[in-house]
Amino acid sequence: MKVTPPVLFYDGDCGLCSWSVNFLARHDRRKRLKFAPLQGETAIARLPEEYRLQLSTVVYERSHQHFYVRSGAILRALIDTESHLRWAAYPALCIPRCIRDWCYNRIVHNRHRLFHAKSCPLPKPEERKRMLP
Repeated sequence: MKVTPPVLFYDGDCGLCSWSVNFLARHDRRKRLKFAPLQGETAIARLPEEYRLQLSTVVYERSHQHFYVRSGAILRALIDTESHLRWAAYPALCIPRCIRDWCYNRIVHNRHRLFHAKSCPLPKPEERKRMLP
């Protein structure tokens, strides 16, 4: 089986999501993570429809057809950056997923109001190479 790099799928129209992508890209020590909008070609080709239609979530494909969603996606992606910040994710994974996802959903519900950027910051050229269509 071909090894594929991990991909974080996110809402391309969300300021918080774009900020999170830029944050993860900057802290990814090995520059392995790839990023793709849920509305894009890569998501259409690789994600089951149930994930693509939920723009209020983030999906992390860690290995071929192995998906994490919501809080699990963010925490697993943070761990895979191998930055010193990954250590914050390990204790968070000990919190039951239902509680983590409840917190995640509260933030997502208010993301457009809290992060109402009319345009998202462009990634740096070295980060742009890791953005998939």
